[in-house]
Amino acid sequence: MGHWSIINSYSSPASPAPPAPPAPSSPPLPSSKSTHWNFHR
Repeated sequence: MGHWSIINSYSSPASPAPPAPPAPSSPPLPSSKSTHWNFHR
């Protein structure tokens, strides 16, 4: 039983982080400016 959420926002003033390349062990994310990924298991 575990839950984890991934929030990727390019337009995030709270967290101005440079766009890093997607990791091979990361889930396939859509090519969008604002991506809201949430996984609950």
